[in-house]
Amino acid sequence: MAVKLMVDRLSGVSSPGPTPVPNPPPPQSFCGTDSNADHVAEGRAHAFFYFVYLANGSNDFLGLSGSTQTTLKEVSPGTYKQVSSCP
Repeated sequence: MAVKLMVDRLSGVSSPGPTPVPNPPPPQSFCGTDSNADHVAEGRAHAFFYFVYLANGSNDFLGLSGSTQTTLKEVSPGTYKQVSSCP
């Protein structure tokens, strides 16, 4: 490949440069409703003393049951806030 580039340069033939690699799109931040147990399983919340559910990062109180449905929004990587609804 290097010899071909050198020959191309000497003969005045321009060769295309390397193909640029596109940047991947930024990851979408989470916003959604799920049970507290599912939020824990997905890493968005944690249980304190086995039954107090808190959002990761903000420690927003989510309730005392794993079956309680709550809505969380990721406000920064790894930080979730409880919200009333998602846009």
